[in-house]
Amino acid sequence: MNINFDTLNLLSVINRLRTPPLRYDTNKQKEYFSVVSRKLGFSDYLEIPTGFELKSKGNRDIQKIKVTSDNLTMACDFPEKMQFDLIKKNFEFLIKEFFNILTPPFFLFQTCVIRKTVTTYDGSDTRKFLAEKVCRIEGNKLQPFGRPVHTIGVRFLFPPFKDNKTEFNIQVESLVRDIKYLFIENSANFFYTIRKENIKNILENLNVTEEFIDENIKTFLSQFK
Repeated sequence: MNINFDTLNLLSVINRLRTPPLRYDTNKQKEYFSVVSRKLGFSDYLEIPTGFELKSKGNRDIQKIKVTSDNLTMACDFPEKMQFDLIKKNFEFLIKEFFNILTPPFFLFQTCVIRKTVTTYDGSDTRKFLAEKVCRIEGNKLQPFGRPVHTIGVRFLFPPFKDNKTEFNIQVESLVRDIKYLFIENSANFFYTIRKENIKNILENLNVTEEFIDENIKTFLSQFK
């Protein structure tokens, strides 16, 4: 019932950048939509009370942008045809044009969320792996709940410290819609200011977020055999 990390699959990438409170000109919002749509194929523009949303449709690689008075959020869900490097390249383009057209002074901090799935070698129930191997819950120890368990998971919060301003919030759980899969999420916060000339830092933070899954979490779960 060991985890087969050859099946590790990218499920979702979210990049959220916090700005100081801002108000954007509607014409500038539409200009941003026009510029990024020509390259990345966003088809829907929707004004919302505090900003606007852009969405693509027509394929599995769903891209979304949401801009509010204090946030720029970019997301790519179910990226079957998109490699992680291409997602980062698209995010870099979106951020550069955001600086060029909507002119925020800087970003206060960054949140990266990366979600992946993985299976066991024999395709067995990942609830058993988490309960019996990771949590050492055996036999009838779940009987006091008096009902079946649909999902089992663990969570870890690794706070920032003196020499590292990064926070990792980790979830590892059996996937609700298919218990053959283990769902892994790293929601990472990078608590420092990012300016236009430091856009590469945003991409590096995405790398750090993914590497914590591919290296640290992989090593942790590989201990349980």
